[in-house]
Amino acid sequence: DYYIEGYGEHAMLEVIKNILGTNTEKLKYTLYGKGKLIKATLDYPSIFMKDLTLKYEARDFIQSNEQLGIEWSRGCKFSCDFCTYQPLGVKGDNFREVENYVDNMNYLYENFGVTTFFSADSTANVNPEKLKLLAEATQSKINFDPWIMAFTRIDLMIAHPETWNDMIAM
Repeated sequence: DYYIEGYGEHAMLEVIKNILGTNTEKLKYTLYGKGKLIKATLDYPSIFMKDLTLKYEARDFIQSNEQLGIEWSRGCKFSCDFCTYQPLGVKGDNFREVENYVDNMNYLYENFGVTTFFSADSTANVNPEKLKLLAEATQSKINFDPWIMAFTRIDLMIAHPETWNDMIAM
């Protein structure tokens, strides 16, 4: 058995290559119970991926009344003592491309009729500039009116009241 800790897209590809015997490098892991623990965040990082599309297919039986997860970014720039989300203290641009977000949202609506989403971000209002870009894209390029639920920090809302209209627009 394999256990992947953290965002696992790149780690999962390495596991598959390991199982198939097609990888050129030794798989990095530590023993964990009777399995192998792969620390994706350290050894196979996927945090700075710009394409966070999850392509559902007809065989997934997605219904229009479902609430699907959507990601804008991964990790959090803060390092709050109380927080359990990982990774913390992320530096750099860990946001997905805006066009990738738009394409993903339109795909989910056009193929499954889904209009309700929950943000998988640890803090949806962490970056006012990126939030503005996402809000503008939501208003001008998304073919429906989405309903998006997200965790936001009230202290950031108070510090950045300009983000309120952006969150409403989304």
